[in-house]
Amino acid sequence: MLTLIFISLLLMVVQSSSQSPRIIQISAAGQSCLALADDGSVWEWGSNWRGELTGNASDGHQAPIRVPTNNVVAISAGGFQNLALKDDGTVWAWGALGGDLSNGTFTPVKIPISNVKAIYNGELCSFALKNDGTLWSWGFNYNGQLGDGTYASSSFPVQIPLANISYVDANGVFAISDDGDVWAWGNNLYATWGNINFYGRLGDNLTNESYPTPFKMADLNGVSSISSGAAHVLVLMKNGSIMAWGLNDKGQLGNGRLSDPWTYENKPILLNLDNVKAISAGREDSLALKSDGTVWTWGLEENHSINPSPRQVAGLTNVIAISAGDTHYMALKSDGTVWVFGSVGRGQAGKATIEDYLYTPIQVNINFSSQAPNDVSNQTINVYNQTIGCQPISIAQIPILSPNLMGTIIIKVLGVIGIIVLLGGIIYLIKRK
Repeated sequence: MLTLIFISLLLMVVQSSSQSPRIIQISAAGQSCLALADDGSVWEWGSNWRGELTGNASDGHQAPIRVPTNNVVAISAGGFQNLALKDDGTVWAWGALGGDLSNGTFTPVKIPISNVKAIYNGELCSFALKNDGTLWSWGFNYNGQLGDGTYASSSFPVQIPLANISYVDANGVFAISDDGDVWAWGNNLYATWGNINFYGRLGDNLTNESYPTPFKMADLNGVSSISSGAAHVLVLMKNGSIMAWGLNDKGQLGNGRLSDPWTYENKPILLNLDNVKAISAGREDSLALKSDGTVWTWGLEENHSINPSPRQVAGLTNVIAISAGDTHYMALKSDGTVWVFGSVGRGQAGKATIEDYLYTPIQVNINFSSQAPNDVSNQTINVYNQTIGCQPISIAQIPILSPNLMGTIIIKVLGVIGIIVLLGGIIYLIKRK
């Protein structure tokens, strides 16, 4: 009898050790994808046109590859850089901006902050929530998005004057306190048409272009999470309902109506969708996960068709998490499988596809048995002591560009990666000296 018990236990150990890892978290941004497995490994695929992926692959990764790091418990994808939180409370970054404002790094580097319990990634800035409830930020600060009361960019984390924070929408910027109140700061400008500026991105009919210090939003409490698109904001309430405001010319608010391109909803409106457990805003579209495991979407689709009312995504059930990039979507099922739909022309499907847009989700095949790169955690890497240059170039030298244009271009000259950042009509060429 004892022999049989021993053999049974031995078989259980062998079977357990042979099981493949399972994906437990997903994160999409721009045109790329991140996934975290329960063994602490991180996987990435998709476009690298902004330099956000590892390996210095200018064309990106058609198939998921492992990021050279281990012991990760949380991930957050960004437009120019990605973040990973390790089980020791340290934060690691990689991509075009990496851990610094202007130093591209294609292997994870350690951010000088500790005792972190949650991370949130924006397009040009990042946030970390510490165990003591304090909130910290670093990156570009041209719109006051760091929330420290200044417009000075910072390579090092700076503390935001808020306490007892439970959630951050880094694209907003919005923060939710433990009691469900919402705080906002940063860019308040939706868009500029000619000489007319459209304000109100932060709600409350505010008229300043930006707010560098957090303020409490009136008449908005009982909030669970917030997600911002290019010019619209989704708010998930604790009762499972969704509020939204912003531009609605593509149906991104999901209220069944369309507005003209210069009309904005500055006050939250209620959507006809209930029992929602998660939201994620794309650039001009929106995604929602209901408590029954179904996924719903609305807004602009790749073929320029518009869905102003939520519709269920066919073929997706038992979903436990969602994440929207610019125009592609990720879904994580309860069995640990990852599914992708939307724009897939830049490798977002994890393989080459004939179609550039998928209406029906397909499963991403992650080869967990592929050779894992070495973990760089024990290497001495300190990008903060490097000499970095940020050289402004007058936009008058390039007259074809709009003076309000914002965006980035990744360049590579003689093997050196550089980034051109367009901010408020000035072109900044970011490079190493």
